[in-house]
Amino acid sequence: MSIVGGKLTYTKGRRKVVCNFEQSTENEDFTLAISNSPAHGGEGFSVLLTPKTEITIVSCTLMTNERIANDNSLFLNGYQTWTDSSEVTLDFSIPKLNLLAKPLIGMYGDYGFYKHGRGKLQSWTYTYIRNANNGLITLYGSLSEKSGYIVFEYTKNGNTLSVIKDCMGLVPAVGIPYQIFDLFTVHAQEDDAFDSYFAASDIQKPKVQPCTGWTSWYNYYTKVTQANVLENLKAFSSRKLPIDYIQIDDGFQQAVGDWLCINEKFPQGMGFVADEIHRAGYKAGLWLAPIICEKTSQIYKEHPDWVLCKAGFNPGWSGVFYGLDFYNPEVQAYLREVFDTVLNKWNYDMVKLDFLYAACLPARKGKTRGQVMCEFFEFLREISGDKIILGCGAPLGCAFGLFDYCRVSSDVALTWEDKFLSKLHYRERVSTFNALTSTIGRVHLNGRAFYSDPDVFV
Repeated sequence: MSIVGGKLTYTKGRRKVVCNFEQSTENEDFTLAISNSPAHGGEGFSVLLTPKTEITIVSCTLMTNERIANDNSLFLNGYQTWTDSSEVTLDFSIPKLNLLAKPLIGMYGDYGFYKHGRGKLQSWTYTYIRNANNGLITLYGSLSEKSGYIVFEYTKNGNTLSVIKDCMGLVPAVGIPYQIFDLFTVHAQEDDAFDSYFAASDIQKPKVQPCTGWTSWYNYYTKVTQANVLENLKAFSSRKLPIDYIQIDDGFQQAVGDWLCINEKFPQGMGFVADEIHRAGYKAGLWLAPIICEKTSQIYKEHPDWVLCKAGFNPGWSGVFYGLDFYNPEVQAYLREVFDTVLNKWNYDMVKLDFLYAACLPARKGKTRGQVMCEFFEFLREISGDKIILGCGAPLGCAFGLFDYCRVSSDVALTWEDKFLSKLHYRERVSTFNALTSTIGRVHLNGRAFYSDPDVFV
């Protein structure tokens, strides 16, 4: 790996310390162990930090000796499912989100914790550089996000590539090694490069198969009724149309967050609907947003200690909605009850889990955002058992190997583009153009990390 050095900035008490390093090093505050070795046709690179005393990390960055030619293309992986992702060249610019929009929709992306700036391009978890002459790519990737997100940052003026750890404010435990970086790089044809990357990450290919289905969302949105679902079920079954899933989306619950309180539009309950779907020969899927709630929900009113922060704004609900504290034992117990009911008592075969980014919005003293998200996704996998998970609104690196299917793009729409949100420079907007672009851009994840969900045909 072409790492030529790094810089660790931290505080000790009131004192700020900057440590530049090119190899393993040690001082009175910590030891830093660097190792690299061939692996799966490429090269692995690891940095372990072991504090000797309490320190608070401000930043940690690695510098590479990559120089990107102007005619080479770069793949930029957006922060989460909905963030636009594609190959670009160095003359591309990522515009900053309009400041007036940030309080309402800034939580959806990396706007609140990555320092955007002119002359910089960022890619989360992995990136690659495509040689314009022979089509070969040089892929850089994080082997695990369990200790924190990795950001690959291109600086346009110097044509350089740096690697940044999202760990600002972390206080690593004294005497326990903390893996700041666990990276992999390979130079090969695209398919071979990604095969090597996922082999080095020890991510197994998904056990499921590609599937098709019908969803209630784009016709009925939150107004969906039991009668709507049964009508469409009859239309499919009477024609023996060979789809796999009938999936009920948002609109069955009384409020977002109250997943076991079913509204009057489903008078016979969700178990009845699942039984009807199975009787017709299809599998049943149900939408949940397990780590958020809206202000009108019982969760918000009765359990204010479960609520962590504002997580976004949705005019289709009651406006502002909120993220829940995943580490609150009562929240975990509630989610166990919800998943047990949906998957075992109501007998749904698949859950579509949405707005998952909200789990790690606030920084924590003892955990990075990436660590929180990985632990949350592992929890979701545990409580789902062998049932199918379709993820959405998710930082993708944390979902590798845990979700069966995952959305890799924004929502589609009935138009190509939302011109208003585009002018705000909102990268997670509902946009058919963005959905197509990101689905094509992230095609290398399909069948490796999970099976990709390109959203829908309308």
